[in-house]
Amino acid sequence: MERKSSGETSTTSSSFTTIQTTSVALREEEDSKAVKTFKMRKGRHASFSAKKSGTVHVLEVSDPSRGLREYMSLPATSYSTLDGETVKRIDDCTFECTLGTLSFLGFKITPTVTAKVDVRPNGVGPMISVEEATISGSKIVEDANDQFQLSSVNDVSWFDSATEEFPNQKTIQSDTTVSVYLIVPRWFPFTVKSTERTGRFVVNQVVGQVVPRFLKQLKADYEVWSLGDDSRKAVCEGGLFDVDQSKSNPEMCDVSSKEEDKQD
Repeated sequence: MERKSSGETSTTSSSFTTIQTTSVALREEEDSKAVKTFKMRKGRHASFSAKKSGTVHVLEVSDPSRGLREYMSLPATSYSTLDGETVKRIDDCTFECTLGTLSFLGFKITPTVTAKVDVRPNGVGPMISVEEATISGSKIVEDANDQFQLSSVNDVSWFDSATEEFPNQKTIQSDTTVSVYLIVPRWFPFTVKSTERTGRFVVNQVVGQVVPRFLKQLKADYEVWSLGDDSRKAVCEGGLFDVDQSKSNPEMCDVSSKEEDKQD
């Protein structure tokens, strides 16, 4: 199946790809500066990351003013928060998102991120990037707020996926990357390598569960909007960023050698 934005020539599709690539590259450059500065600080540095891509099909309505391109072109001021309980609007293009409480190396942490929405031209789709992140919990947990740096981008796009049975079908895609950089305290009873293995596992759990849920709720929001509802009410009240850490997924299992710990 050819992936091509609805109703566009290959030349225009190529320009859309350039816009997407440029936006992501600029954001990565900004992040790299912050990360580079963080890495210059003294201490035992650990880092871990996770990537998750997901898709969801939607059926475009016949009204051209309510198509998926038009939906993706909405200004951030017209965005639904998707989850009225855990996502709050800060200003026109900035939102505060509170994740569910996570267990990490024996500590309970509740992350809160401030995310900025960049609505790209021509209905390409928004790019959502984390501007700031904090964690709450015990005093030890909250004292660690200046000991980590988080970089995260959710690149939302779409393409035509029409079939004979569903000629009006489109597909929304989310490509999410989360990277965490932290300074491991000397008193911490875990090595850098074991901290990184646990961190990778936890972050994989988060993106592995949140991205499909995000796409499901984005689909629900488009369906409501496409039928003429401009209220932009959240499509759910709670649950968007909850993570069930009891769920196991073989794709998330860490296979790092335990010998690394002995070398740390």
